[in-house]
Amino acid sequence: MTDERGRQERRRRREGAIPGVLCESAIRAKPDVIIDAVMGHESGGEQLKALPGLREARWVSVPSEDLLHPGPNIGRGLRTLFEMIHGVPAPDAGVS
Repeated sequence: MTDERGRQERRRRREGAIPGVLCESAIRAKPDVIIDAVMGHESGGEQLKALPGLREARWVSVPSEDLLHPGPNIGRGLRTLFEMIHGVPAPDAGVS
């Protein structure tokens, strides 16, 4: 990312125009799991997946909108999030 473009992006994030994490911050963090919530839209994800610090991560895509929109399906969305992060089914909490 060019210095000027990076400055512009950081300014827009400070102003609340762009939610999320700066690429530079994500690269430094070297995450184990990256959750892609773009939902099928082209986002340049392949370029991001090739960056050092990100290519080693396990990339998972959000399979439905249950997690992205608050409402009656948020519980199902949270179970899905658990499974995406941990790679195993969520424990049964006795709540459906």
